[in-house]
Formats: sequence, structure tokens, C-alpha cells
Amino acid sequence: MAQRCVVIIPQPDGVAELSALLPAEGAALVKTVLDSLATVKTAGETRTLDQRRADCLVDVFARVLGDPSLPERHGRRPAIQVTVAASTLLGCDEQPAELGGYGPITTEAARQIAADRSGTWRRILTDPTTGQVLDYGRRTYRPPAKHIAGWTVQRTDDGSYLWTAPTGHTHTVHPPDDS
Repeated sequence: MAQRCVVIIPQPDGVAELSALLPAEGAALVKTVLDSLATVKTAGETRTLDQRRADCLVDVFARVLGDPSLPERHGRRPAIQVTVAASTLLGCDEQPAELGGYGPITTEAARQIAADRSGTWRRILTDPTTGQVLDYGRRTYRPPAKHIAGWTVQRTDDGSYLWTAPTGHTHTVHPPDDS
């Protein structure tokens, strides 16, 4: 009992192994709940029972994370940290994304996490060649549904970014001055 723990072991191809050493009755409880939740099948369901169990496990904790009564840690709400280029979120390129505590994830996974309506964004400006943090936004932002629809971004020769709104209006963002 003194050895109980939960660990995440990164695996290839965007998955991770979640291993838990639990009291036997606790493990049986978790498995019983997952079995119950996984019996629900939708029309055209193609997932196996094990795949549905795994998805249900994630869904349970996603619901808990959205609960405003969840205790804060170090004065902040628990959060999943994803680092991804804005141009990648907009579909302009496929730059690598990173999931905190795991490592590289697919751009598709990063876009899915960013599109979660319960999520909060924080701007962190990094140097594209070194990855060094240049500026850290102190405010958070909750994007509305379909927030980035129709926007495009292009990187110009001088390192600036040219953003074009669905209306055709443009806005240029220049890199920070190193002086």
C-alpha cells in the first residue's frame, strides 16, 4: 500500500501509458465504472470495448477538470499546457506542437485541444529558431466558438507575420526589437 502511485510513460505515436498501482478495491471500482460507461454505443460505432474504456477514462477526467470546485494548485486552476504556433492553429503550416509533461504531439491533436471551449489560452511569444521565451502574456483568453475561422497568416521575409481577417483587413506583427 505504501507504494501506490500513478505515472505517465510517454509512448510513440502520440499516446502515453497511464499506470496506476492502487488498492485492489480501488482498481476494481475504476474498472467497474469504465466498463459501465463503455457499454454505451452510438450508431455506427467502430471502437472496440477497450478503446471505449480508454476514451471514457479521459472523458471522466475532462469533466472533472471543467468543474469550478476543483481545488487550485499553487494558486492556479489545473491546466494542460500545449505549445503550438498560431500559424499551425490556423492551418497555414504544420509546425510541431508540444504537450507539457509528454513531449511532441501531432498538429491535429494540438488543434483539437485548442478548440476545446472549456480551455483558456495564454500568449507566450518564442523565438522560432531557438524556442527561447521572448514574452509571456499575463492575461488569459477564452476564445469564442469558431474563433479563428477564416483568418490566415503569412510570414514575411523580414520575420514579421501578416494576418488577414475574413473581411480582408490585414494586420502586421513585427518581431521584437533585440536592442
